[in-house]
Amino acid sequence: GTTLAKGEKLQYFRLEVGVDHASVPDLHNALAEEGQMIIGNDTSMTDALGSRRSGQHETFLVLTFLGRQFRSARATGSTPAYSGKFTAEVPLPAGDQALAALDEAEIGIDIMEGGNDPDSQRVMWATKLPFWKLFTD
Repeated sequence: GTTLAKGEKLQYFRLEVGVDHASVPDLHNALAEEGQMIIGNDTSMTDALGSRRSGQHETFLVLTFLGRQFRSARATGSTPAYSGKFTAEVPLPAGDQALAALDEAEIGIDIMEGGNDPDSQRVMWATKLPFWKLFTD
């Protein structure tokens, strides 16, 4: 923690993450059984239901790692291709064991839907995993 403040030798760790494609289930069609209804005046939800049922399933990816958050461009369809490579770099103390400090750091992956207004966006699917799992089979 105090390596930088003490002027000690540092090394930098750089992580670049890219996602080729994802499979996004159409949850509204799975839940839209006869007799179910939307309660309230929220027209953004009924608009989202209509657009998803008409094949306009538009989502984007939010990745969070190493203290940074990244957002992909919007993609359409049930197997969207999220474009972009996302890079974060952090300083670490010098030495062979420095990466072990990141073992329990979390990587967050969220699939979001909604418009440009954050109030109209919602999480469709989310997960977090510890950093060390990226390097296991």
